[in-house]
Amino acid sequence: MWGKIFIRDRSALPYHNHTNSGCGSLLDNVDFVEELLAHITDIGVHVSAQVIVEFVKKPEVVEQYHILKPITLDTACEWMSKLNFKWRKPPKGTYLDGHKRRDVVDYRQNIYLPALAQCEPTIRTWDKDDLACLVDPSSPSPIRHTVLWFNDQCIFYQNDRRKFRWVHVNEKPVPLPKGGGISLMVSDFISADYSWLRSPDGEESARVLFRPGANREGYFTNEDVLCQVDTTMDILQKHYPNDDHIFIFDNATIHTKRPPGSLSARRMPKKTPKSDPKKPEKEAN
Repeated sequence: MWGKIFIRDRSALPYHNHTNSGCGSLLDNVDFVEELLAHITDIGVHVSAQVIVEFVKKPEVVEQYHILKPITLDTACEWMSKLNFKWRKPPKGTYLDGHKRRDVVDYRQNIYLPALAQCEPTIRTWDKDDLACLVDPSSPSPIRHTVLWFNDQCIFYQNDRRKFRWVHVNEKPVPLPKGGGISLMVSDFISADYSWLRSPDGEESARVLFRPGANREGYFTNEDVLCQVDTTMDILQKHYPNDDHIFIFDNATIHTKRPPGSLSARRMPKKTPKSDPKKPEKEAN
């Protein structure tokens, strides 16, 4: 019957909105697409094509849309593409860390950069052909060079492995959390002259592995930083005595550390306590 109709009218193609029996696609059904997208949204950002396969198998979905047979995983992947999802890394947002604050800009322009400028005459420089060549600490030098050691702290989380997922084309980049689950912090020093701070034979290292958490090793405090710096200075004095060394930290906790026993307004009472008239004032010594 369909063949005879098509012979008479070449535009009269068989079409059906509500089944996937070969005569059209379920994605042509607006109600089905809306329900499917709502289901994908409920799953969250880590949705997979298998979710669509399982959704089409639901008895209520089969009955409502008269589905004759389930779809394959390849079909589900094609549907994800037609629904404007792409298999790639999610877009990254920008972290706002206060680098444009007035006090930060003042410190950078009037203290940090001028201090680096004073060291510039003794800092080693390379051209594009020498970038891969690290300095030999035993090589003689006519002047004492200044080595800038940058403190690098990275935290690796248990769930940091998954990078690729189905990303909708309209998804906006957002600041992502650094991870979830058990974490491991790595603190180390690196320079353009010697790479990671190690002894020449690699036996001594400034690297610290720390397991942060309330029920683990706690938190990396200023005392831990001082302990690491002590170890680092021992390595430098022993193996790199012909250079002058400067440590550069990017750590707000370190920058705001006060001397032991100094006054702090954080724990001071906001209001002056009222005197109790029933208790006589103590005589001043």
